[in-house]
Amino acid sequence: MTPRPDALVVPRVGPTRSNAPRRQICTTFWLASRLNPKPPTPRGQLLTTLVEQSRKEEGCVSYELYQQAATPHVFQTVEQWKDEAAAKAHMSTSHVGAAIAAAGPLFAAPPEILAYNKLA
Repeated sequence: MTPRPDALVVPRVGPTRSNAPRRQICTTFWLASRLNPKPPTPRGQLLTTLVEQSRKEEGCVSYELYQQAATPHVFQTVEQWKDEAAAKAHMSTSHVGAAIAAAGPLFAAPPEILAYNKLA
């Protein structure tokens, strides 16, 4: 299944107290990808290329890729963006679109994208 690039919904970052002014907080995403165990193309290269290109984006604070040790067809990315605008801009880049198009047939299930804001 191919995830839609517009499926990412970035939560609105609110104030830390009801009377505090709005401030930008680093937005973190955890993306779990379960790929078919025996894909026709090397999946690691596709993902590492996406990581390398994403790290070059202006709003990227951190972009890490993990592979599950016991099940090597399960990957996790942990992305940190300086703000929600940077995260949205990332999803509209040509390298994300190309990665989604190339990885679509490799997915065993739709990726799960969870957004977090750091509290402490």
